[in-house]
Amino acid sequence: MIKSNEDPTLFWLLDLYIPQYQIAMGSVDFKGHILATSKQVWNFITTHEKEEETFMRSCLIGPSVLYGYTSRGIRKVKTLSGVIFDSTELRPDKPIPVLDTINPIVIDPMATSEEENDYQSPSKLMGYFAKKTFENTSGIDMARTYLGGRHKDKYNIFVNDIESGVYRFPERLPILEISQKKLINLDKRNLAQYIIVELNPVFNPNLDTFSQFVEVYNTTLEYMLSAKEYYFFL
Repeated sequence: MIKSNEDPTLFWLLDLYIPQYQIAMGSVDFKGHILATSKQVWNFITTHEKEEETFMRSCLIGPSVLYGYTSRGIRKVKTLSGVIFDSTELRPDKPIPVLDTINPIVIDPMATSEEENDYQSPSKLMGYFAKKTFENTSGIDMARTYLGGRHKDKYNIFVNDIESGVYRFPERLPILEISQKKLINLDKRNLAQYIIVELNPVFNPNLDTFSQFVEVYNTTLEYMLSAKEYYFFL
């Protein structure tokens, strides 16, 4: 097992806009939010099969919910095992970030006060360091404010899926691959092109990326289950 030490699982709330998002009936514009859980932003290196070029991708690994509406007015909700995105899509010449990691809401429910925590944008590789400080406010109070208020619809789905055991089987849950504008299966074939930078070869160089992803996912979930009163409060 990957050792989590005492690193907490974090809630990540991010705005999302995907033009030409691929669904069964074709492609549509999609706008909404992602409620993700992840201990950190994980960085992937991938090689483009045709051009043989190396690219960096970022990923949130953990039980997550995709929630929003298509340009046809259809509500779409999907339970996810993770989100892979391209941080270069945040370049200043991009008018609309596909995944808004410049202004995320990142919550550590275990924090005694937000003043003690460094609430930054997901990846230092992006060069953005947005920090929000709220005096005398605990992490659980912030979680209740955001997840029990404006984002309650997404959080209710998340808690219901936790209670029903849906998240116990990550291999059955897709990953949102934002660069490809579609959901991909969590399997060895789809993750074969990736190397998780932080896990190679620190924990076990004999594990393939698929196995490492599942290990990280399970560690993220188990941490929440071991502190239920902080993560599941509705």
